[in-house]
Amino acid sequence: PFRKHLLLTLDGFNTLYTPRAPIASIYATAAYNHGIPIDSPTSPATLNTITKDFNTALRRTTTRYPNYGKTKGLTCSQWWEHVMTDTFRRYIPRNKKLPLALVQELLSTFASKRGYMLYDDVLPLIFKLRARKDATLRGEPHSFLPQFDTVTVGVLSNSDSNVPAILTSLGLRVGPYRPLHKLKTGAAKAKKPPYDVDFVSTSFHSDFEKPDRRAFGLSVRIGRGILDEMGIKGGVGMWECVHVGDDLEKDVNGAKMAGWRGVYMCRDGGE
Repeated sequence: PFRKHLLLTLDGFNTLYTPRAPIASIYATAAYNHGIPIDSPTSPATLNTITKDFNTALRRTTTRYPNYGKTKGLTCSQWWEHVMTDTFRRYIPRNKKLPLALVQELLSTFASKRGYMLYDDVLPLIFKLRARKDATLRGEPHSFLPQFDTVTVGVLSNSDSNVPAILTSLGLRVGPYRPLHKLKTGAAKAKKPPYDVDFVSTSFHSDFEKPDRRAFGLSVRIGRGILDEMGIKGGVGMWECVHVGDDLEKDVNGAKMAGWRGVYMCRDGGE
């Protein structure tokens, strides 16, 4: 029979989750606690300086080591250590390294719910999608997105390898599928509860950054593979692909250029 499939992908940072406190505040407090000579780590002037230094360090490190250092043989942790060292350069001698405990604390914080929180509207959507998938697996009727036979949810993010760990720490059920992983037929055939996020595709994993249409195309191939693995022929029927994100150029226009529907998620207090 003819089937209609929905592929819904969501951006991660500033769409699903956001830092619990300003990044500069987390950096300044941690550095101060580890002996970095920062005067008044909570003062507006200090936080403004660290914000500027962090943004500069991020741009410089991205230029020098693209895609979180992957092309230069760095791990994501090593890449972020470069960012941290550059951020705190004005506070430490040039030939001195940051305390290892400080680096480890910041890496751990920004790979989990200690550093991030979900936006208030995320869990209600996740719960609706979860109930929808449960009903599909049980062969029961469903009132949410009833026009689709299947719903596959992915996170499509220009980010590093930490995204799955962050989402899991925030309480979401995250599937094991990543770009370039081989899908083994029948391995996940409805024996486990459905995943909230069926797959995660980051620019670090795939080497494609939004708005590159190849990032979106890869998500479609992963979505088809997941349905094939569940015993549903993903290549049969019509697919509707929708991407939601907070960046008009990378998320919305990128999706449209790939033939998808792009939905803008405004998170800065605007309309």
